[in-house]
Amino acid sequence: MELHIHIKGYLFTKNTRLGTIFEHGSSFASKCLEQAFAQRKDVGLGGCIHHSDNGSQYDSKAYKKMLADARMLISRADNCLENGSAENLNSIVKNMYLKPWNIRTFKELHQACQELVYINNHQRAIEQLGQLSPIQFEQLVAKLHPEERPKKVLYDFNS
Repeated sequence: MELHIHIKGYLFTKNTRLGTIFEHGSSFASKCLEQAFAQRKDVGLGGCIHHSDNGSQYDSKAYKKMLADARMLISRADNCLENGSAENLNSIVKNMYLKPWNIRTFKELHQACQELVYINNHQRAIEQLGQLSPIQFEQLVAKLHPEERPKKVLYDFNS
């Protein structure tokens, strides 16, 4: 069964200089994680799986401490074949939304990101979730006893 992936946070910058990304990478990632915490403040994110592409922005001690403090699990795949669900979402965001929308300005990008987060989380029916959106699937799963909930094997929770 496919994961019910929610988009919890996003951040972008007008400055794409490589040096800036390396200098501020973990702080950008931390801001996205803070968005996720704020979005889920009522129920928390304990037990949720944080999946990354092993980028250096996710490897700082401060970032890992934020995940540990929230009791989130870390999944890191050795290659893209092991994280198909996350890679599929990346493809959907880029190829079904951002590219066809022909975004020309920073303001349009901001508006598009807000819209695609809503569409993905609330409206996009996913075949592997019984044609439910991620939000609908999460609500369904929340009603099940833990032993009845669908399981999916992921990789490397001990990093």
